[in-house]
Amino acid sequence: MAARDRKDRGILILLVLLFLLLGGSLYAFFHMKNTAETHQAKIEELQVTLSKEKEKNRAALQELADKEEEIRDLEEYKKKAGNAREEYFRMAADLESRILSGESEAKIAYLTFDDGPYLTTTSSFLDVLDEYDVKATFFYLLKDERYDEIYRRVIDSGHTLANHTATHNLKSDGIYQSVETFLEDIRLNRDEIERRFGYRTDIMRFPGGSGQAREKKGDIIQGLREMGYGYVDWDTETGDGRNVGSVDEYIHGVLDHSENYRVMVVLMHDYSYNTAKALPSIIEGLRDQGFLFLPLFHESVKVK
Repeated sequence: MAARDRKDRGILILLVLLFLLLGGSLYAFFHMKNTAETHQAKIEELQVTLSKEKEKNRAALQELADKEEEIRDLEEYKKKAGNAREEYFRMAADLESRILSGESEAKIAYLTFDDGPYLTTTSSFLDVLDEYDVKATFFYLLKDERYDEIYRRVIDSGHTLANHTATHNLKSDGIYQSVETFLEDIRLNRDEIERRFGYRTDIMRFPGGSGQAREKKGDIIQGLREMGYGYVDWDTETGDGRNVGSVDEYIHGVLDHSENYRVMVVLMHDYSYNTAKALPSIIEGLRDQGFLFLPLFHESVKVK
């Protein structure tokens, strides 16, 4: 009896040990299973994240490749446009030469506008020029980024953007106080226009005309030539820079004197509302007199 009891207790102990071992194994199994599932979920999450990042990288790389292609296309376009513009001005210079030698009966009018740009009026001038398909020349000062759209429209429309000094300061302590003061004002305007628009100016106009430089004129011109600049005065004008006149006065100010010229520069200012109103009649009247309209260029006979 005692032996059987010991045997039963041994079997019970063995069963308890097996149960405990099985329970521990099951716990370990399910713990490992849960851990593995957690790791698998993290792995899948990381794989999804990695896949998204790869897709982003592919998209970014493709976008970069597209931008590089756009840059190459733009550079090629700019090169072709530059070559076309050079050829255009070469032909214009040849036409000037033939006109002045008497080989051609054509006439050229260079319409020029000083002192801008202006937020309130310049667009009206550009609209008229667009309507009549006329290219002109704008002698501009240095103005802040609020005016960038106007500068850009002048350039993109095929007009010539020219330098009229940065400040147009005609006071005794202004641009004409010394040769270097004047040249520095030109440099400042040139460099800022190039920085903002990638456009290099090589034509300038003296504020008030070259006579304003007086005894400094020769040295200033020498400095300008060293900078690659030529300068332009004018042959006829509306008179809007001297006083406020009527639309008819501005029209006659140009048309009553234009027949004396075969190649001429017309001075106007794009701050004048009456000049904007007179511009269509000025263009039509000059066309009736046989004038073609061109933008100024460095090699023109009117650029000194």
